[in-house]
Amino acid sequence: MNPDHWRRYLTGYLPVNLVQAVVGIGSLMIYSRLMTPFQFGHYVLALSSQFLGQWLIFGGFLMGTARSVPRANREGNRSELLATVYGSCLILMAFMMIISGLIEAFAVIPKDAAVLIWVTVAYSLVRGFVLIGLEVHRNSLEIGRYSRLEIFQTIVGFLLGALFVTRSGGQPEAAILGLLVSNLLIVIIELPWLRRAFRWRDFSKNRLLSLWRYAAPMLIVSILFAGLTTMDGFLMARLLGPEAVAHYGAAVSLADRPLMMVFVWVGVTSSSVGFNVMENHNAEAAALVMKKAATTLVLLTWPMAVGIVVLAWPLATEFLGSGIRDGVARLLPLVALMALLKGFMAHYFAQFFQLTQRPDTLAMILVVTLILNVASNLLLIPDLGIEGAPISAIVSYGLGIGLSVFFARRYISVPFVSWPEALKGAFGCLVMFWVIEWMALPPTVGGLALGVSSGILVYFMMMGLMNLGAVRQGIIERLRRKTACEG
Repeated sequence: MNPDHWRRYLTGYLPVNLVQAVVGIGSLMIYSRLMTPFQFGHYVLALSSQFLGQWLIFGGFLMGTARSVPRANREGNRSELLATVYGSCLILMAFMMIISGLIEAFAVIPKDAAVLIWVTVAYSLVRGFVLIGLEVHRNSLEIGRYSRLEIFQTIVGFLLGALFVTRSGGQPEAAILGLLVSNLLIVIIELPWLRRAFRWRDFSKNRLLSLWRYAAPMLIVSILFAGLTTMDGFLMARLLGPEAVAHYGAAVSLADRPLMMVFVWVGVTSSSVGFNVMENHNAEAAALVMKKAATTLVLLTWPMAVGIVVLAWPLATEFLGSGIRDGVARLLPLVALMALLKGFMAHYFAQFFQLTQRPDTLAMILVVTLILNVASNLLLIPDLGIEGAPISAIVSYGLGIGLSVFFARRYISVPFVSWPEALKGAFGCLVMFWVIEWMALPPTVGGLALGVSSGILVYFMMMGLMNLGAVRQGIIERLRRKTACEG
């Protein structure tokens, strides 16, 4: 495992993230128009509940599998790992189905919400099962297979969801049903691979105990992360109503999803490569991988966040229905900053605790962060309205990053971009902001397209002028290799 192959791995994971970003924006445009703000708010809450439930049930196994696959591949006992993980998860799924049946028998759930809740529960179970296989492919560096499966389920889920929503008159459960069906298709596609990958008789209690020693604290970590991501929406629904959640969910989709595409893309690459490097007991090489990840994140996410801020009104006008666009435009700058901090905490700084297998320390940090986030939301949302949620998250994630750096340095070197590089990146973003602001573009499709293209051009020009991220050396090196090949 050579960390110098960083760009090759990074490029391999790019297509799936691009598809997910495009589909995310497409679903936002379509669903915000086909659904009323009330329906869209319930759709956002259903997705938040699915995410929380998925990580509550499968989170520990997902993260334990991700960390264990490289070693299992190296030692030749992957069948034992997979039999243990899949067997345990099937038991969990059966247990959840029994609980669901009891809830239905005692009529605990209101009838008007029953369909949405049960479809969401089913999607959580199936998606969690699918993610186990995807984690195996990803951390075995089977990039092509991982990408093809994720692209398939993303596109098919979106197309089916849009069809079902259109036929149902905007019902939110129709969109979730499309995602459920697409993941069921992935289960069918994966069956031949599952039959070859492991044998049920390889299930091992010792492996389960060994896995659980890492997975149990990671389950707490995943639940806390899911709580940090979704709690503000539930509190807002309680304090302000579903319409407020519709505005906040749309703002998160416009600002958070594009940034998370980059964070997840780079984070997936750095974790899969980093785990494999650490299995060779090479902490120095793992730190080099993380250094490359930090530089890539700064170069890409900072200008994206600034672009979202300066183009907030055109983005809201073109991508959203008229009922929510004004409120969303005012939220976008705060949500962009929130997404930036969340991404660095979840997909960069948290990875150091996974590399060093210190999930207990990460869980402690997340407990403090979550408590602060909930308290801040309860204090700020009643006074500030929707804006209180992103402000609370900004404060909470800022504290989480500070604590992560402080504690992670006890176990491993925590590299980041140097101050000169950071200042260059900030100055490049500032120049881009000034240029787009000076252009005073109208909130139209043409204005948005011109703003985005102008921002990209200005930023890359500044990168070249300031040699940000050693971009000039990279270009020169590629030209030399091309010339040598042609010669």
